Amino acid sequence: MLEDERDDSPATTAGDRIHALVKGTLGSVPLAGGLAAELFGMFVVSPYQRRLQIWIEGVAERLKSLDERLDVVSLANNETFVSTLIQATQAAVRTHRQEKILLLQHAVLSAATGLPVPADLQSTFVRYVDELTPIHFSLLGFLLEKEHKLRDCGAYHTLLGLFIEKTNLRVSPDEFRLLCNDLEIRLLVRFSSSMEDFTSAYRPSTLLISNRLEHEVMLRVTDIGRELVRFVGANGGSA
Repeated sequence: MLEDERDDSPATTAGDRIHALVKGTLGSVPLAGGLAAELFGMFVVSPYQRRLQIWIEGVAERLKSLDERLDVVSLANNETFVSTLIQATQAAVRTHRQEKILLLQHAVLSAATGLPVPADLQSTFVRYVDELTPIHFSLLGFLLEKEHKLRDCGAYHTLLGLFIEKTNLRVSPDEFRLLCNDLEIRLLVRFSSSMEDFTSAYRPSTLLISNRLEHEVMLRVTDIGRELVRFVGANGGSA
């Protein structure tokens, strides 16, 4: 086509440039090159390619909604965005959970719109989405949403009851304690050592309970936890 015949209308460039950006950036993500085994192609390569294509289309559609606010050329040269996009893609093709896909898509959008999160923290947040389950993020969103009401919640069994009531999820006490520990170890939530556990084997001593300050805060979502919720769009709904 001659140069003066090219169609540069907004209808053509608005979505196509976004799609080209995403596909071009991810086109170099390697498969397991050189492996021609039929079973490998059937059970690994084909599902990988299918998930990758679905991911590319989904991210492109989400970015199109922001097209008027995005400078596609500068975005292609934004190394932080490109790194977050590639890392999120690697996490996306490893999961079948749509809830995690949506979190990863939101992370890409946050990076694209310049949400003020340092590059290293963006990488950490995408890794957390990869490592944790949708229920982890439902719990984190729930704790943030209800934090002002849960500050005085002195027992994990009470907290679990409120979480189940809100989300209708079936979570055992041990599973719930694991969820809480996973959030705490990543410094997303702080739980008071005075909180009563599910069994006598884990309860703090009577002395510790009796020495609890009247206005002691029993749980708190950390600043990092708040930033993570904002970056990936987690909420307190059902997983």
